[in-house]
Amino acid sequence: MERSQVIWKGPSATRKMVFKCNASIILKAVRDMTDFTEYTSLQYLRQQRPDVPNPEPLGMLRFNGIVLIFMTYQPGDTLTTLWPTLDQVQKRSIQEQLNKILTDLRSLPFTPGTPLGGTKGEGCKDVRRHLRRSSQPITTIDEFEEFLSKGYRSGGHAFVELLRELSPPASSCKIVFTHGDVRPDNIIVKLTEDHGCIVTGLIDWEYSGWYPEYYEAAKSTNCLSPYEEDDWYLFLPDCVSPMRYAHWWLLDRVRESRVV
Repeated sequence: MERSQVIWKGPSATRKMVFKCNASIILKAVRDMTDFTEYTSLQYLRQQRPDVPNPEPLGMLRFNGIVLIFMTYQPGDTLTTLWPTLDQVQKRSIQEQLNKILTDLRSLPFTPGTPLGGTKGEGCKDVRRHLRRSSQPITTIDEFEEFLSKGYRSGGHAFVELLRELSPPASSCKIVFTHGDVRPDNIIVKLTEDHGCIVTGLIDWEYSGWYPEYYEAAKSTNCLSPYEEDDWYLFLPDCVSPMRYAHWWLLDRVRESRVV
């Protein structure tokens, strides 16, 4: 690790870092890690959707309180870095590629009765100001909405119940495989000599798993403010666009307003 290149540091560099070991392998080091959703999701996708451009899991071990995850390196730059330099044609190309990738993921068959959240029963997560994890297995959308409604500073009883009553019927919604954190930092893109753009990887699968189909739309706009100028939000993939799930999305924005 001492000879490896540090390619990413978390807000607290002593807790989470990513090293590039060589041209094809990276190492993610996380201190005091107890949740392995990212690794189990990558294992699941390697078996079920090997063509999806995500890191291949190569191994995981614990050493002196630090979990070391080895995976393949995804060549390119983050979309955060490239987005300001792209023209409308390039942005539309990335949008279409991401739509195809996410549509493929969302087509994975879900078995009714399977706990929502991580593929190995890690439970559901909801990230707003804080990360919350479900303490009990969640197997229905109604149970998932109940989990969301009891979050940090969720509001008074009458407010929460009114939001629940405004929700569309759960029967109208499917459960699909979800990345959980689709944003430019987690999208790797490579530019070609003819000025084309190729999405070479989706990274950071910590919040992935089985969730209601509208949840990706809600999570992909977590950082959207009323004064937002970044047009990335105007190029979200169609299959996870807030316009497709406008009712659910608007209710979640009201929920979000209670915790910011």
